[in-house]
Amino acid sequence: MSGKIEYSKPNQLCYSIDTTGGQSGSPVYEPSTNQAIAIHAYGVGRAGKDYCTDARNGATRITKSLYEIIMKIK
Repeated sequence: MSGKIEYSKPNQLCYSIDTTGGQSGSPVYEPSTNQAIAIHAYGVGRAGKDYCTDARNGATRITKSLYEIIMKIK
């Protein structure tokens, strides 16, 4: 599925791209660079200051600190 990021938070990207159960952990790619920029983590229906709105899916941004953790595990 492809689409646009609708808005972002410091550690999260929010979008209406269709997802289904079991897709958590999937990468969110930047098409111009084909690089993973986030990890899909939240489906529609989770609202609150730490989540996207009820109508949006969300992904955790791959920040420098998260990238460093991932590289240590590798």
